[in-house]
Amino acid sequence: MRAILLPVVALMLFVGCATVPTIQQTQQDGQDHRHNRFDIRQARTSLIGKTPEQVVRAVGSPDRQAGGGNWEWWMYENRFQDIITQRTINVVTFVFRDGVLLDITY
Repeated sequence: MRAILLPVVALMLFVGCATVPTIQQTQQDGQDHRHNRFDIRQARTSLIGKTPEQVVRAVGSPDRQAGGGNWEWWMYENRFQDIITQRTINVVTFVFRDGVLLDITY
């Protein structure tokens, strides 16, 4: 069973990585990213600690925003996926404090 499962998982990872743009690619191209799907794990590792401008350059403008004082919450709808399961995450919330991305929840 393990001999069959391991190649299937490896293929899923390879195919998934090939179809999902990386955060680094999108930071440089300056395009609108509303129709892209990004890997949530990569977003957490590459965007925590970034400014709102850097986040917009990487994944585009949020679908909704809320905030007060030195806190802001940005909601992205259907723009991130779990690369392992290939499932789209309905809502991802970016939490900013004092102009820096503090956390990403989903």
